[in-house]
Amino acid sequence: MKTAAHRIVLAALIALSAAASQAAVTVTVDTAATHQTIRGWGAALPWLMDVPDRLAGQIIDVAVNDLGLNGFRYECPAGWSTEATRWEWLNDDDDPCRINWDAFNLPGLDDKMAKWVVPTRNAVEANGERFYLQVSPSFFDGGSSGSIPVWMFRNAGEYAEWAEAVLLRMRDAHGIEADTYTICNEAANNNAFTSAAVVARMIKTLAPRLAAHGLPTRFQFPESINAYAAISAIQSVQHDDELWSLVEVISYHLYGGTDYRDDLWAFASARGIDTAQTEFMENTGNAIDHLYNDLTIANTSQWEVYGMGFPMPDDTRTSFTRSSGFWSFRQAMHYIRPGAVRVEAASSLAGVRPLAFVRDGEVTVLLINTTSGAAQTVTVNGLPAGQYAASRSVNKGVFQELGVRTVGADGRLTLDVPNGAMLTIYPHNGGNLPPEPTSWAASPRFLRLGGGSTVTLSAAAQDSELDPLSYTWSVAEAPAGAFVAVVGNGTTCQATGLTVPGLYVFAVDVSDAAHTVTREVLVNVYDGNQPPVVFAHVRIPVQIFLPTASASLRTHGYDPEGAAVTFQWSTVSHPDGAAPVLATPAAASCAVSGLTVPGRYVFRSTGSDGTDTTSVDLPVTVFPQDVHPPTLTDAQASVAVNGCGLLTATTADADGDWISHWWEVNSGPAGATVRFSNQGRARTVVWTDTPGTYRFALTAVGPNQYATTLLLRTLAASPAPLGGDATLDGTVDLDDFSVLKQNFGLRASWDGADFDGNGTVDLDDFVILKQNFGRTE
Repeated sequence: MKTAAHRIVLAALIALSAAASQAAVTVTVDTAATHQTIRGWGAALPWLMDVPDRLAGQIIDVAVNDLGLNGFRYECPAGWSTEATRWEWLNDDDDPCRINWDAFNLPGLDDKMAKWVVPTRNAVEANGERFYLQVSPSFFDGGSSGSIPVWMFRNAGEYAEWAEAVLLRMRDAHGIEADTYTICNEAANNNAFTSAAVVARMIKTLAPRLAAHGLPTRFQFPESINAYAAISAIQSVQHDDELWSLVEVISYHLYGGTDYRDDLWAFASARGIDTAQTEFMENTGNAIDHLYNDLTIANTSQWEVYGMGFPMPDDTRTSFTRSSGFWSFRQAMHYIRPGAVRVEAASSLAGVRPLAFVRDGEVTVLLINTTSGAAQTVTVNGLPAGQYAASRSVNKGVFQELGVRTVGADGRLTLDVPNGAMLTIYPHNGGNLPPEPTSWAASPRFLRLGGGSTVTLSAAAQDSELDPLSYTWSVAEAPAGAFVAVVGNGTTCQATGLTVPGLYVFAVDVSDAAHTVTREVLVNVYDGNQPPVVFAHVRIPVQIFLPTASASLRTHGYDPEGAAVTFQWSTVSHPDGAAPVLATPAAASCAVSGLTVPGRYVFRSTGSDGTDTTSVDLPVTVFPQDVHPPTLTDAQASVAVNGCGLLTATTADADGDWISHWWEVNSGPAGATVRFSNQGRARTVVWTDTPGTYRFALTAVGPNQYATTLLLRTLAASPAPLGGDATLDGTVDLDDFSVLKQNFGLRASWDGADFDGNGTVDLDDFVILKQNFGRTE
């Protein structure tokens, strides 16, 4: 009987082994089948300016060195609030070809660059990686950014000047050159940019200006709300070869339909353009599905999590919170670095989705087991021989290192992958890697005098080699007069003696004996209740022109001790004769009406935490109605003696407002290159390399109105006019000097002796005339 029993057990074991063998999942990596090269992983740069620099440094470190971000989106100063104002609140002047820096919100750009952008750039470059920056302004009609002004939307030159000023300031004041620029974030989504042709026109207007300044910045297009909107925009301008010569990245967001990602890739790859998913904010279970599909269907080289990349500062402003998807995203972003090439990886089970990448001859594999419904044993084939480490995040939890193992000449590695796991197999250099802290904190997060003087400090970390870790705590900083001490060491310990108000800083050294890494825990001790922090802004619209007489006031804030904050709106002042009405003054969102008189209104938001209050004043300007659009009369197109065209028009504004002009080619021979001497003036010289009939459009804009006229003219091919030839007769002579003398110090166009196109006749123009005096074309 014992022999028979043994046979039965043995047969059962064989059957179980066979079943297990049949159930095992095989993933095969084919490094010869290559796809896209990863540009990087991105997020929107933080925007909160009330975060202490010490905490900001921790947030940047976690985003760059832990999550693995290297590409970032910068959003220009926008809106009207107690925190920030639009980059150019009113038009700087009536010349779209001349930047008047006094009219731009330089502190709004400079402060954010200094606090967030430059330190983030430094952190990325400290790793030997390339910092990638996209500039992407928003113009949402219903958002806090506000609509794009009429004068800026209708005059491509004014838009180009606006963008040019942003990019020049970033470079010249902060040493940062943007890699790409987007004309409008989510064009056609609640903004004026409903036509992709308008976006294309803006790109083609801005590009020569950037080139003239030596800026390498190229363009992202169309940056649509989803892939369907993106392919629709692309198809409408698909034959615009000039546009596509300027576009570096085809980008889209993940709000709404995700079909057509394969069409985006087909269009982009045919033109040698990268694809990118550049805004995503869902924390739902399908977040990783999007990551996988974007990488494998749209073949994105860049993938961004927008506001979920950088940890958010807590209300105490001494600690931060990672997004719920942080650890899942980390399994891809931390290990798959820029320059990695995605290669083919096939799975025998659809529920286990693999992604594989090669960088510098080394292979990294990501196994996604979020849809199979069960734990899986996975054998990966096709790995180069060598040492590998593995880590995993299960159900979005903190990652766990699984140790180092050796892959032999057969290229096989078998691992258990739990249900809901993201598991990464990554090359190990054979040495010892430093520990990786996953948390460091204090409980409670703050103290109030009289409410205790002790906090519990805690920390945790992972180690690639699974080495034992030690945790050593110390006091790094304390207020004068405080006799603070740390009791014990380890993953938790006590800090006592926090009896003096101020900031306490505790350091924890995490060591695996070979390497030590340090993190700081910040704790505030308050002398009494802390008042709330309050912010306010206006929207819908952000900029108010009569007859619009209403808007939406918005307020928000936080309490450093975590108390709930309630808000109350009130009117501080208003122009005589106005009677503003606050619809819901006790609500954070309050409609205001009765703004019927132009002038300055001041509204106050008062926030209360139940003990203390804080008030901020929000000034809101209501502008007079721009009743009349500019008038365009006597528009003429003629041909000068030297073959150049001369375009002229008379413009006026019945309201006495400024007028900004812009000439464009509405139509003409295919492939023609047209140049203007003063594209932003009502009078300009024009020349072309291709004879034919051209339709020119002149747009004149005022503060909130515009007008356009069209001119037809047949032109012969002609060179640029000779510098100094104001009379356009082909010779630089005394007649030209007379024109210069008559207009010296005045604003003029080429035929008024403004030869360098800066809008004013000055010594530089005299030098040009002098150098060419006596010359004939």
